[in-house]
Amino acid sequence: MSTRASVKFRDKNASVRVYHHADGYPEHMEAELDAFFAYCEGHLTWDNRFDDAEYLAARYVYWLTTAGFYLGVPWDGYSVGIQERLHGDESYGYVVHCMGTGRPLVDVIELEKEAK
Repeated sequence: MSTRASVKFRDKNASVRVYHHADGYPEHMEAELDAFFAYCEGHLTWDNRFDDAEYLAARYVYWLTTAGFYLGVPWDGYSVGIQERLHGDESYGYVVHCMGTGRPLVDVIELEKEAK
């Protein structure tokens, strides 16, 4: 069965969730988020939006469909979506703390042991 996950981008004013239908285990997601942040730092130096959850989440989905593909991050177009709340089948949750212009901090939560 696929390892499902939710990535919540959060700032002081908003939060946005991106659902991953597969490959949501920490080893994959931490590497994927690290590659995404590196892309933002290298290509969006003038406006990385590390402090804006809504823009950063949108850029993450865009990156998954374009730049992530070229960097070797597989994406089939069907396994990622925007969600208002947890579906209930996620094994892991990731909280991306968008709090400044520096690289966001990410918390990993094992949802199987948490109340969903």
